[in-house]
Amino acid sequence: MDKVVEFIKKNKVKVAGAFIMIAAFVILLIINLHVDYTSDDFRYRFIYDTPGNPLPTTKKISSLWDVIISMINHWKLCNGRVVAHGLLQMVMPFGKLFFRIFNSLVYVSLGFLIYKHSVYGKKSNLSLLVLVYIGMWFFLPQFGLSVMWASGAANYLWCAAIMLSFMLPYRMYAANGADSVKDSWKNAVLMGLFGIFAGCTNENTGGGVVLICTLFILFYKIKGFKIPKWSWIGVITAVCGCCTSFGGSGELPH
Repeated sequence: MDKVVEFIKKNKVKVAGAFIMIAAFVILLIINLHVDYTSDDFRYRFIYDTPGNPLPTTKKISSLWDVIISMINHWKLCNGRVVAHGLLQMVMPFGKLFFRIFNSLVYVSLGFLIYKHSVYGKKSNLSLLVLVYIGMWFFLPQFGLSVMWASGAANYLWCAAIMLSFMLPYRMYAANGADSVKDSWKNAVLMGLFGIFAGCTNENTGGGVVLICTLFILFYKIKGFKIPKWSWIGVITAVCGCCTSFGGSGELPH
């Protein structure tokens, strides 16, 4: 018990921050427990093989391969938001409780990412963390559609977390230079792969990711920082992902 008290005293800010995020998680989970699937949520429990409702012969999603096939069809028949809907189809088979817990965790993660982008390189500010979660509640557009609705959460909440995660190394490097993110080929490969997903999140916001990361690189140049290879490789692959997000021909191959 003494060790626990000593740990809390030494890490008061981290412990308080953890309690704030746990409180945000519990609140959103309680709300999530009162929201059911609706509209497109039922459609994405099946392999996407027609723009309309599933056919009697349409197979229910049961494996990662089913998701891959479904998203190839989705890209051809509907739109290129394969990252959002692919994630949704990977979560759906685990049941409603799993989705609600996962969705609440992503919500908390998004708030934390917003906070980290705001204070990185500065002193921790728990009041700001609280304000971030309050601000998300009041200012996220159409909260029910973009956070609570499963298909909407996948498109907007989850993809926002992916994009902010991808941009965090750029923010870290802008604050602390080479001391924050090592300029290695390992990081370049990781950022290259991550860039594809971040750019492919949405045909609108994917372009925003490319623009912001390009501006970060320009900032490095102006400040005289060495431009790390992971930064421009990430931008290039994000462009590729962004181009992919626009979807295909509108029909399945014969």
